[in-house]
Amino acid sequence: MGCSHCRCCTCYCFPQRLQQAWILTFYWLISLFESLAVPLPVITIPDAPSFLASVKEYMANLEDIPVTSSALGESLALLAQATSEYPNALCEQATNILSDLFPSFTALSEATRTTEGQKVIGDYFGGDMAEKIVRFWQEDLLTE
Repeated sequence: MGCSHCRCCTCYCFPQRLQQAWILTFYWLISLFESLAVPLPVITIPDAPSFLASVKEYMANLEDIPVTSSALGESLALLAQATSEYPNALCEQATNILSDLFPSFTALSEATRTTEGQKVIGDYFGGDMAEKIVRFWQEDLLTE
């Protein structure tokens, strides 16, 4: 007689296997939560019936905190300097266009080294400005 997976007389292994599955799931959830960029909130809930009220109270007390990314501002300030006409920086509009076209400095740098990338920059900025941007990255390559 016995169960189909272990052929034992009485199936004592099922609770043990279930416990092992819960433990593995628990550790998987812990690793998932630790990998999140934004930590999950801890909400104190005294008992099951007060769950919804506790969550509502927590949400009512949340404040809208504007997200400011100093890294983004610093990146845009640095991107504005990506012209061969130092100390003249790119205008804010040109900087925003470059940041929209190219997701990283690496992507922009690589684009300035291809005919297709130079054409995209030329289409958006015109010949003179595009040439200054491309020349900056070419000069950067020469100094490396």
